[in-house]
Amino acid sequence: MTETPGDQLTTQQTHLSQSTTTEYDLTLLWSSLLGIPEVGVNDNFFALGGNSSIADRLVARIRVVFGVQVTLRTLLDYPTIVQLAQVIDQQEKLPRPLTIKRSKRRSNKTP
Repeated sequence: MTETPGDQLTTQQTHLSQSTTTEYDLTLLWSSLLGIPEVGVNDNFFALGGNSSIADRLVARIRVVFGVQVTLRTLLDYPTIVQLAQVIDQQEKLPRPLTIKRSKRRSNKTP
């Protein structure tokens, strides 16, 4: 079967390289979660096999990696890396959780 010029254009557009750090990091997350070695910035998360279970994990990882909160609705409304990266970059970063260091327990025993 021969590809038409339109097919080649669609393939080239789909697998454009990432132009921002956010897009790059999202492609790594998607690739890992979807089990796909190469993800294009214009690929649709759900067309690549994403489902609600994988979307839940993606939302959780986005919070950890980028420090922003997105919802499943956001992912439905912005299902490509280019779109989602713009949403992430426009959000205010959430404060990092405080890390509490444990002090060594003092012994009540007298020497």
